[in-house]
This record gives sequence, C-alpha cells and structure tokens, in this order.
Amino acid sequence: MHVCHILFELRLGGIGAVLQNYALGMGENSTMTCIIFRMTTDEVVLERYHALLSHPNVTIINLNKRIKKDHFKTLISLVKIFRKQQFDMVFSHLEETTRYVWWLTLLTKNKLTQVIHNQVFHDLWLHHLFLRHIMSGYIFVSLSSMNAHHALKHTFKTTIHNGIIMTPLLSRQREGFLFVGRMEYQKNPLECIRLYQHAITQVDNPWPLTMIGNGPLLNELEEYINKHNLSDNVTLIHSTTNVDEWYAKSLCGLITSHYEGTPMILLEGMNQGCPFISYDVGDIKEVMGENTGIIIPPMQTKMFEEAMVRVMKDNTILSYYSKQASLTSAKFTAQSMVNHYERWIIERNNHE
Repeated sequence: MHVCHILFELRLGGIGAVLQNYALGMGENSTMTCIIFRMTTDEVVLERYHALLSHPNVTIINLNKRIKKDHFKTLISLVKIFRKQQFDMVFSHLEETTRYVWWLTLLTKNKLTQVIHNQVFHDLWLHHLFLRHIMSGYIFVSLSSMNAHHALKHTFKTTIHNGIIMTPLLSRQREGFLFVGRMEYQKNPLECIRLYQHAITQVDNPWPLTMIGNGPLLNELEEYINKHNLSDNVTLIHSTTNVDEWYAKSLCGLITSHYEGTPMILLEGMNQGCPFISYDVGDIKEVMGENTGIIIPPMQTKMFEEAMVRVMKDNTILSYYSKQASLTSAKFTAQSMVNHYERWIIERNNHE
C-alpha cells in the first residue's frame, strides 16, 4: 500500500500528529510519501519532521513554498511528482488540497483514489458532479460517524477515527487542570481561561491551570492573564517535548474547542489516564463515552463552569474516570487506524 499525504503545513497537532502515527502504525509492506509545503519552527515539529525522515518506509518531499502566493508553481511541482509514481490513496485534508488533487487527476491522467475528510465537505458536491467519472474513486472519511451521513449517495464512505501510539502509563502525583492545543480560534483558549477565572471564585482551594501550546492568540492570552491578575494561577508553556508527563500529572484536561474531528489531545490524554471536561464537538462523545469524563453541550459556558467547580470541590469521581479513560484509549491505536484504511481501500477497489 503506497499512500500520499499532501500537507500545506506540518505543525504540532492535528494532521501532523496523525501523519506521524500513521507512519509508525504502517506494516513493513506499506510506504508513504509526504509532500510538505511549509513547517512551523516549533522544536517539537522539527523533532516530528526528523522522526519521519528517519522512517525507512517514508519519503519526505519538502517543497518549501507558500501555497497561496503561487498556485501555478505549486500545481506544476505536484504534477511532476504524480507523473513519476502511482499512489493507492491520496489524503487531502483541506479544501485547497482537495482542489489540487482534482487538477492532478486531469493533468496527469492518473486514476487517483482520493481520501476526503469531513472537514472538506463544502467542495464534495463539485467533486461528485464533475470528476467522479475520471477518477478511480473518492472515499469520504468522517472522523465521526455522526457526520458520515453527510456524504453523497454514490460516495464510498466510512468512519475512521484517528489513532495514537500507545505509551506506558506513567505514575505521577496529579494536580490541577490542563489545556493542550494550538492557541488559535479553533481551540478557543481564551474561553478556557474565562471559564477557569469564574470557576475559581467559587471554591476555597482553586486548582492551578497549565496551558501548553503556541499560536496566533498567545499574546492576547498573556495580556488577559496579566490584566486579570491570573499569573499566579495560570501558567503558559509554549512547547514541550514530553506532553505525556503533563497528562500524567494533571487531574483533569479541558477542551473548549469550537469544532474538532477526533482530537489527538483527547486520545493522548486518555492514554495517560487524564479525564476531560469537554464541549460535545466533533467526535468527543464517541471517543469519551459515558465513563471517562464530563461532556458539556457546545458553548454552554455555565454548565462547563459548574463542572469545573464540582470536580475542584470533590475530585473522587476523577479517579474512576481516569481508570476508564486509560482502558478506553486502547481502542484507538495507530496500527488499528492504518489497518482500517488499508482494508477500506481494498474494499473500495473490489467494489469497482
């Protein structure tokens, strides 16, 4: 099985993490080509990049281009690559990469089987109307079965969750809340601080909050923390090379995202027995189930705040959630993710 991932940017979370876990979960007979146009300069991203470079079955093509500045040169670079080799699957994670795959199909006359994730549903109808006759096939992947029904009638569709490399459970003294993620709109980090700010006024012994991540909202977060005198309570850490340590020593994780697929943060945290309070977005409910944490309806700030207060006053339920979270995470391994993709592409080919 030879797959190709087209990434506009390799960065700390999301697609970058899935990419690395996919590589580690592959069998000896599988290969992967990763086409990267730019990378963030975070030391953890560089570590991830070099880990991919050293993988014997992974080929990295770093084009180092700014996509939005020159679409024509980008397309020509891709055409040259796709004329040299045939891929069993092409992963396009964003609307822009999906459009490039369409043009690649036309210009190279390569019968591509494209993997389209639920995040790019906006363009799927165009794909269906104009290109389904010239492509080998396209497959709609929903990271959440709740979204799978959105795929068009003639699309080969399935639900595949992200997977992680399972790590040994670390034994650490747990304390405080933890937020991990890129400091940007999607992850909604300012909401996390505001909820925490209101919650700690309602308890005698407030827990500390540690927030790990970098991104465009970082300065705004620092200003808010200073303005509201929260620097003794909230700690910002721009990056870490061992996030498992933080999951292992935190009592409870917080997810305040506007939207998600299958959050790698949730899977990694649960692997280390870290339960979460989370908004019910994307795949959260399917991964967490009923016994690994507290799920709050989207943007119900009062309910989220009350949940934080409740666990700070009595955290005994978190011990139970912690054990269940660790057990539940075992279902989401990188190897099972890769096996699901490979079984699925074989089924798709047999379906033709």
